[in-house]
Amino acid sequence: MAETIVAFAIDKLLQIANTEADLVGSLPGEIKSISRELQSIKAILKDAEKKAEDDDGIKVWVSQVREVAYQIEDALDDYLFLKHERVNQPVTPPRSCFNLFRVGQCFFQHRTKHDLVITIKMIREEIGEINRRRERYEFMTTERVHPEHTSSWQDICALYVDDSELVGIEEPKNEVRRLLGQNALVALVGMGGLGKSTLARKLYNQVRRRFHIYAWVTVSRSYSVVDVLRSIYKQFLESAQEDSNWVQLDDSLQNRMSITEKLRSYLHESEYRYLVVLDDVWEEGSLLSCIKAALPAINDGSRLLMTTRDEDVASSWTTKLMGNIYQLKPLPDQEAWGLFCKKMFGNGGCPEELGSLASDIVRKCDGLPLTIVAVAGLLSTKRRDCSEWKKLCDTLGPEFAKNRHLKSSTRILLLSYDELPYYLKPCFLYFGMFPEDYAIDCMRLVRLWIAEGFIESCRGITLEEVALEYLTALVQRNLVQVLGRDVTGRCRSFRVHDVLREIILSKLEESGFSQVMAKDKFLVNTHFRRLSIHYCFDKSLQACSTTCNIRSVLVFDNEDITSFLTSSQLKIFRFLRVLDLQDASIYAIPEEVGDLRNLQLLSLRNTKVGTLPTSVGHLWNLQTLDLKSSYVSEIPSEAKSLQKLRHLLGYRSEPGPYAFSTAATKIPVGVLVNLLELQKLAFIDGSQKSLIIELRNLKQLTRLGIAGLTSDNGDDLCHAIKEMEHLRSLTIISTRSDEVLKVQNINQPPRFLERLYLVGALEKLPNWITGLNNLAKLALRYSRLQNDPAERLQELPNLIELDLYEAYDGTKLDFGMHGFRKLKVLRLFSLCNLKSIQGALPTLQNFRYRLCQQLVQVPPHIEPYLDLAISNLLRDRC
Repeated sequence: MAETIVAFAIDKLLQIANTEADLVGSLPGEIKSISRELQSIKAILKDAEKKAEDDDGIKVWVSQVREVAYQIEDALDDYLFLKHERVNQPVTPPRSCFNLFRVGQCFFQHRTKHDLVITIKMIREEIGEINRRRERYEFMTTERVHPEHTSSWQDICALYVDDSELVGIEEPKNEVRRLLGQNALVALVGMGGLGKSTLARKLYNQVRRRFHIYAWVTVSRSYSVVDVLRSIYKQFLESAQEDSNWVQLDDSLQNRMSITEKLRSYLHESEYRYLVVLDDVWEEGSLLSCIKAALPAINDGSRLLMTTRDEDVASSWTTKLMGNIYQLKPLPDQEAWGLFCKKMFGNGGCPEELGSLASDIVRKCDGLPLTIVAVAGLLSTKRRDCSEWKKLCDTLGPEFAKNRHLKSSTRILLLSYDELPYYLKPCFLYFGMFPEDYAIDCMRLVRLWIAEGFIESCRGITLEEVALEYLTALVQRNLVQVLGRDVTGRCRSFRVHDVLREIILSKLEESGFSQVMAKDKFLVNTHFRRLSIHYCFDKSLQACSTTCNIRSVLVFDNEDITSFLTSSQLKIFRFLRVLDLQDASIYAIPEEVGDLRNLQLLSLRNTKVGTLPTSVGHLWNLQTLDLKSSYVSEIPSEAKSLQKLRHLLGYRSEPGPYAFSTAATKIPVGVLVNLLELQKLAFIDGSQKSLIIELRNLKQLTRLGIAGLTSDNGDDLCHAIKEMEHLRSLTIISTRSDEVLKVQNINQPPRFLERLYLVGALEKLPNWITGLNNLAKLALRYSRLQNDPAERLQELPNLIELDLYEAYDGTKLDFGMHGFRKLKVLRLFSLCNLKSIQGALPTLQNFRYRLCQQLVQVPPHIEPYLDLAISNLLRDRC
């Protein structure tokens, strides 16, 4: 990690040297000299950090290097902060005092530069002393081959398969499936890294359609019983195609009694059979009794599947809920070898010259799938020759061979971390900022990485695209697990394995990268750069009040943190780059938030904040302002100063399939014309004609969401969209469900558009839709078309998902015999006159309909994809 910190310091030094040409004296020369010294240190840091694991002297030296790099960052940030504070001073002195004001300003700027000169010279002397100490340790560099220079890099990456296809999983999956058919509860038990969750997930995906409703909940050690029950209830409603958004907003479901009674009542009234998976259960306690009380029909065709590492926990659950235990074992030698070969070589076999070394490596993994996959990911970055593989086999070391359980996995995974390039290390460590078993949203993570400065710019592609490449690299190395994908196959959420997270947490503390405040962890180190709050308690919060070098604050505790977010606290955090308060229970933010001049990201998503202070106009470096699902209904006019803003996410949530809402964020006239860097803008109020006209200036937009669009503003919106050639996602919602969306006149639609959602009445299907060759998702809601839309949509070459909700008043949908070549998901809701569906849909994988009372005829090949209940209903009608 020191290598990464030094690299950041070098970049900032060079930036200062190039942009601050008016610095006094010999400072530019000092800066370049320090940069050269740091470059020489950086060249050996990777080897030094490895040796530091076994050598206390080297460990101290690495720590000193890391500290001096932090000092450089602090000194430069302090200089830039004070300079920008003076340059952007909004107060204009009276004319009579103008000369005196200029003298004072010049004196201030000279004093600021002078202080920086002194600080830099002191750091220069300290670096010299550090280099002299280095000579005593005789550090040696090791030649490495970059992955891009190996002929096998692209080939190896292409051979990765999903974790759901792990070798050796079929036999235990079939056995657990058999037990699940005979028992109300099956407990899947085994040590960490054996693949319990993978096995449960694959089984869950295969059998859940046989139940009316289903839910998957990851429990973990820091669970809340109320949150577990609320998640089950919400997923029950989602799987039954009922509105679940209100579950998150209903304050009456905040205690065990209320949510338990609600679940019991729902199951009693619906008589649904359910499947629930409780993943990673650590204790019986209150959760067991609450599950038993809340899910009363557990012996009436419903099923419960749980995973745990503790046999006592499994025994207690199965005894009280009439279940059975399945003990997951390490992979036998043959299957362990098969898994390694599949991950490493795909369908090909292991080269003969590597066979002996490969066998030794697999043997040291001791049948643990997690370690086998990690080693394969590490080997994929190396050349396929005996010397490279021998080096890896030898460095696994005797310590790894001694312990066949958690420590052995830790040792290998630590090697995987050490082999990461310096720019990926902070991205990987950032996963430790999130709570255990937290589903990390892809775009949230990407925006955080960018705001932190982890992503290096690359000509021709956006920072978001570079960040996604970094994320893909971590997934390919099997350091990050993909939790969810959308219908197009894109990754939407991620997590890291518990063993990996433990490694990350130790690295976070060791390097000062961040401090995590959790229930079982008090704040003991005040020298850290980032703060992740999982649990609030006064002593730790008070300790933070003396820590002025924090760059980021992330809050994951949904309790009231108002005592932490005070005016005095924000003044201390003047270097803050990230303030992510998503889900925090706060009602306002202080006016002093405008003093955070370095702030890159401000997230108030899903908070109760209703008003933004006018001081946000002082956040000149802000790139992301996330107000989604908050109560902020209007942006202050001062926001026109946020000329670096790239993401403005309004307070309205995405429209649900059964909800119609026009709530959106109002933006004053004259703001958007200054925000020319905007790439994502959603959701804004479409009733403002002047605002719609201003959209023509935003030619860099990739995502646009408009809500409350009036018919009168339709033509102006069409003209604006013509200018947005980079647009990939477009959502347009009318003021009312019967208000006509006048969006016919887009003669040159964005050719890269992938997602289109039109919510409101349509006189006819717009002609330009049929020319969207990259369109993957299309949703038409309340369209009430008179002509069959399927006839015109069938030629869309890349359409994967089609959602029609009150979109068609006809009696027949004809999908044709040769169209819709890639359609996988089809949803038909509230098509009250629909009687028959015709045509061939060769790639369809998921078909759902609801409130289509007259539907009596569907093609034979569609029926196997229906939910069990719907399939039976169709048979009864026919």
